Amino acid sequence: MSRVGRAPIAVPAGVQVHIELQEVRVKGPHGEMQETLPPMVRAELKEGKVVLSMDPQLLRKHKALYGTARARVANLVQGVHSGFT
Repeated sequence: MSRVGRAPIAVPAGVQVHIELQEVRVKGPHGEMQETLPPMVRAELKEGKVVLSMDPQLLRKHKALYGTARARVANLVQGVHSGFT
């Protein structure tokens, strides 16, 4: 399983995360962004962190998408909080 995918994403103060099925919407001081997750990846908001999960018995390419999905959601959170640098 992807080591990157297992890491929770901290949501800083001033950033709102809304998760609906496979759609993750993030809103912060620098704008609003959204990302559609692959069908095998699930997202939850737990204790101020976004946690992604998936079935561990999927194919290798699906596990790669798991890490990629986590990185993209982390980039959304960073983008709406800090902006482009």
